[in-house]
Amino acid sequence: MPETVSLCFATQNCSWVLSSWTQCNATCGAGVEELQWTCPTGSESDCGALPSTHRNCYATSGCMWLASNWSTCSSQCGYGTRERTVTCSGMSEEDCGRARPDATEVCHETAACSWVEGEWSSCSSMCGQGFRTRNVSCSSGILADCDSQQPAILESCYNISGCQWSVSSWSACSSSCGTGYVNRTVACESGAKA
Repeated sequence: MPETVSLCFATQNCSWVLSSWTQCNATCGAGVEELQWTCPTGSESDCGALPSTHRNCYATSGCMWLASNWSTCSSQCGYGTRERTVTCSGMSEEDCGRARPDATEVCHETAACSWVEGEWSSCSSMCGQGFRTRNVSCSSGILADCDSQQPAILESCYNISGCQWSVSSWSACSSSCGTGYVNRTVACESGAKA
């Protein structure tokens, strides 16, 4: 009986098959990857012109945030803010994926802080020894920011503006017959002797 099946070999519909490709040669941004093509027959001539062995690629795995140095603090005494530039090494911020670092933050400086001294109060005594007070603050509003010795807020004072003489009654005459003398006590209210 003659054969009913026989082998044949056709190439008119053969086409290249992409078998493998390399990783993108860039880790952040545009790059190129190499392509490996295979002809199903095993003979490259059966598949005609070889397709391009390279294609463009875009990777983001190596993209990172780039931050400049911080600026100086906006305040040299107390709380302020400072800034820096934050950019993604890729074409857009989306390429960096992770949370974007802060470009602004609160800062605190004390280099220019100084004591602010208020006026002294009136003396607590109108006559004699007393004390007087005043307000002393740090220019930042925080006492700990001024590192030098805090000026006094309390000091003694001596006032005579309200002092008066205290005069007792005259004593009896020292003589009961003839010339004598009488005396009395005269004192300053502050306690000083007349």
